[in-house]
Amino acid sequence: MNKEGIVNVNQFSYLVKNDNWTTAVKEAIIKAKNSVVGKILPIFFPPNGTYTLTEPLPLYSGLFFYSTMNNSEFANKAIIKNEVSDIFTFPNGDVTDVNFIGLEFRGNAVIKSTRFIQSQKLDNGHILKYSAISHCGFNFFLDVIQGRLLGTKIERNFINNGLGSFEISGSDCIISYNFIDNASAIEKNGFLVSLRGLSLSKFENNFLTGSIETGKGCMPLMIEGGMGLVITSNWFDFSEGSGLYLLNTESNVLRDNTFRKNVRAPFDQYTAIITMFDTKNCLFTGNQFIDQRIGAKTFSFRKIIGGTKKITIRDNVYGTGYDLIIEKPVGESSDIFIDEPTSTYSKTSDNKNKPN
Repeated sequence: MNKEGIVNVNQFSYLVKNDNWTTAVKEAIIKAKNSVVGKILPIFFPPNGTYTLTEPLPLYSGLFFYSTMNNSEFANKAIIKNEVSDIFTFPNGDVTDVNFIGLEFRGNAVIKSTRFIQSQKLDNGHILKYSAISHCGFNFFLDVIQGRLLGTKIERNFINNGLGSFEISGSDCIISYNFIDNASAIEKNGFLVSLRGLSLSKFENNFLTGSIETGKGCMPLMIEGGMGLVITSNWFDFSEGSGLYLLNTESNVLRDNTFRKNVRAPFDQYTAIITMFDTKNCLFTGNQFIDQRIGAKTFSFRKIIGGTKKITIRDNVYGTGYDLIIEKPVGESSDIFIDEPTSTYSKTSDNKNKPN
């Protein structure tokens, strides 16, 4: 440990042979954890090095991993790699005040079978609390995070070449300025990001892009359950079905987002750029729909149990020559308020493709 209290993993490389970093990094975590009572000091990973692990690392409260900060996607970052198991696991339940800054994490490039953090149940799994993940790169994961978050910031990360990115629940989170491009590997009924039971959180200024190969793309964002989300200034680029799918959620604001080339190959219940089932009290305003497939449905208001209710759509922008097409089957929605610059829009009452 140097005089600033920073643990450098290179200092522990003598503990292992054949460039096996698992023991060395675990030793660094324990030394940092025990260095100050009740506090874990930062662990610094020198850039341009690859630290290959053979088993998960323990995730403790206060853990702080970082490398040299730079604005590039992956260049010059320290790489922490695990092809056989998840990178981090929860040894003692919930964790608080965890930070990851300026690192690249890699899973298995061939089968994409591991996660950055061990998968947790969305309703009662361990929680990552009041933590931050920023300026990191993630490559070749089944999911980066599948689990519960509270008061956590996920900002300015690059997520590439995997199957999913986030499937999360919880509240009071900020997910912003991330570049997410995994869709070429996902089945067409999958989602890049799934907010399942996430409430009182912001999802803003993210760029979600998908495959350009018809039949191999997915959908950018799903919101299921939860309430009080602000979804703003995101770019949803390419999808097979919906650009945005909402299910049994309420009291959300969706504004100033851009939807491009969505619904290229509509299927099942995902037939509109924005598809809603049993969604309530939501506002859509200032969104842009550009470069859309001619004849594609724009909004779909549908019912599984309670129906879609109290939806306001106003002051959105539609590309030149593109029609605002509404799917509104009889008896499946109520209190739908549409106040657009033009009062000319098409309606369809197609009652097919309801989900199971």
